[in-house]
Amino acid sequence: MTIDEALELIKQATECLVIWRTDTGEILQVIGLPANAGGQDRASALNRMRDAAPGVPCASRFLVNPQNVTHETLEALCEEFRQHSRLVALRVAAAAKWARQPARELVAILETGDFPPGTGTTDAHWLVRRLFDFHWQELDDALTTRLWHLLYTNQLDRLGQLELRARLYGFERRQDEFVAMWMDQYHGRPVVGSTAMRVAGDLEITDPRVISDLVATIRAIIPFLSIRDAMVALGRIGPAAGEAAAQAIQAVVYDSSPWITALRDRVLRRIRTAPDQWCKCQACHQGLVHVDERNGPEVEECPTCYGLGYIELDDDRSRLRKVD
Repeated sequence: MTIDEALELIKQATECLVIWRTDTGEILQVIGLPANAGGQDRASALNRMRDAAPGVPCASRFLVNPQNVTHETLEALCEEFRQHSRLVALRVAAAAKWARQPARELVAILETGDFPPGTGTTDAHWLVRRLFDFHWQELDDALTTRLWHLLYTNQLDRLGQLELRARLYGFERRQDEFVAMWMDQYHGRPVVGSTAMRVAGDLEITDPRVISDLVATIRAIIPFLSIRDAMVALGRIGPAAGEAAAQAIQAVVYDSSPWITALRDRVLRRIRTAPDQWCKCQACHQGLVHVDERNGPEVEECPTCYGLGYIELDDDRSRLRKVD
């Protein structure tokens, strides 16, 4: 609809939800809310976003004082959404390119700070993640030496340094240095952010202080994504995680979806059974696989091992080898 058509509908409401198509800035729908609308009314309006234009990117905004809205207000909001959509498109394109570029080119971007349009030096942690997720097999001594030099010369921002240091410790299997980093950066509070917990799982860290922090993360009131990451890390660590970890997982992680239920149950079996009852998963790299998404290559948890990197010996899959 045109801005004038939308404005006419907005002026008729005491409060409304406006839905935009973000890639074009077009207003798709104006949903009027009843007077004195409550949370349920707003939730119902938001649910209708899925029907506004299936398959296209949408965003919405509640307008609580419709009588103050002008033509210029709507024009500015349309342009805001268009600009945001262009920025998102540039960032998506950069992420897809980083997944395909040679590792040496990604290291050069970190060294020079010459990031592509839509990204910048504050995205160093994101580039490092793509580097290790997609190009670990290309990281030879020469490239890892250059990456260590980036740390020594403080060329990256704090997030970039933390990401790179944790990844290098994991890549080079430096358990003691990783534990020291953990104690300096994460000890004594719930851990939010996947990299440190992922590396703790990759290295199968058995330090009781790290395990205690992972268990505390399970029990914390934080977004479930971090709780799930801590659960996966404890599952990768295995029996050394201990019964307290298993009890925390049982108490907190409920049957929210078939995947989460299967992951939780597998983690509990991994913690409560002997290591020689498990095999390395041969379908993934440390619990992750590459997939082709609509916007380019991505990584996701392995559907064979649920991201643990291990599978039980009595499983009927044959692409496995016994852990030494």
